[in-house]
Amino acid sequence: MREAHPGQRYDQVDDQEGKRRHAQALKERDDLPWTIAVDDPSGTIHRALDGKPNVAWLTDGGGEIVFRTLWVGDERGMTQALEAVARGERPSEGLSNRRMAAMAKGVGVMRDSARRAGPRTEAGLWRAAAPMAVLAWIADLYRPLPPQWRTGAAVATVGVGIAFVVSALSRVAGGGRHR
Repeated sequence: MREAHPGQRYDQVDDQEGKRRHAQALKERDDLPWTIAVDDPSGTIHRALDGKPNVAWLTDGGGEIVFRTLWVGDERGMTQALEAVARGERPSEGLSNRRMAAMAKGVGVMRDSARRAGPRTEAGLWRAAAPMAVLAWIADLYRPLPPQWRTGAAVATVGVGIAFVVSALSRVAGGGRHR
């Protein structure tokens, strides 16, 4: 697939060797024990299957797609599907559209990912999705919590902040009187 958030360190590549280098860097960084399939530079297979940027597919031993998740971080859905395929069975669900846990984990690692890609990616995140960038920045303050917990803590922090501002504004609007 194409780089979701290209930057100076991991820019969009337009040749097969560049895609292989990026895949190898991912494999080494995350210590992945499996083979990574690399599509052509145009993303022909990815677009033929589904052009969404975060989709993941699981095939059985014969190469038939038996499971698809609309968000690559859907660990629960993918784990259930992998376990079924390992037993020689079809997964009980062929499509998962669960995203919340995966998105929460994504926000919790977003600053790391943007920093890894380079300053252009970080600046692009702030330009394109400032509220998400703020949430990611706040989530990053909650290390060493796991990524999804960082996101939960960031959401709670924003909620408390909003409640504080609303309370302060209502006091000002009410002339400081308490009711």
